[in-house]
Amino acid sequence: MKTQAKPNETVNTLLYRVFGVDSDELEEQFYRLNPTQTTPFLQPGQMVELPTLGSDSDSTTQNEIPVWT
Repeated sequence: MKTQAKPNETVNTLLYRVFGVDSDELEEQFYRLNPTQTTPFLQPGQMVELPTLGSDSDSTTQNEIPVWT
């Protein structure tokens, strides 16, 4: 999936805007998908490739409630 950067946006703020999280793993995936991006600063209107969040991400396991039967 691709998205367009907003003015004054950084890689971290873009990831948080799109995914609601900003983790080191997500940032590493971003830089692998966008090898020409060498700084955390994005140009306004710049198109970037976004990583995908897997179903085994930490955010889903944190929301699980153990139930004992």
